[in-house]
Amino acid sequence: MPLDGRAVITYSLDVMLADRRCRSVWIVTKEEEWTTFQDIVQKIFPNQSKSICWVTGGKERQDSVRLALDQLTEKGDALVLIHDAARPFLSREIIDRLLSALDQADAVVPAIQAKDFFESSQSIPNGHPVA
Repeated sequence: MPLDGRAVITYSLDVMLADRRCRSVWIVTKEEEWTTFQDIVQKIFPNQSKSICWVTGGKERQDSVRLALDQLTEKGDALVLIHDAARPFLSREIIDRLLSALDQADAVVPAIQAKDFFESSQSIPNGHPVA
């Protein structure tokens, strides 16, 4: 799905691939979509040096997360950040805050107050609230 002329996934990949702490990116999707996503990644990030791994997703999102975590566990990766690439507004600040919070907890989840979202969506001229 495009957003401002780019595939939505590329916005998240920009942030992840630019972060020096990120050693690899695991993309979990339906197997029949692999070629589409691989083409996007190759076109937009042809010279990136980080490992991009592909995992066939499950029936539900939680199944897909479990399948990826099972493979990551086999590789021994210590910290894992899970991100839904359909949400393109991942930022370095969010990653920094999550990693910092992991110093004091085994798991963390980012959240945005709904009130803030509705205020900003209604401030768009001639826009309609999106929820």
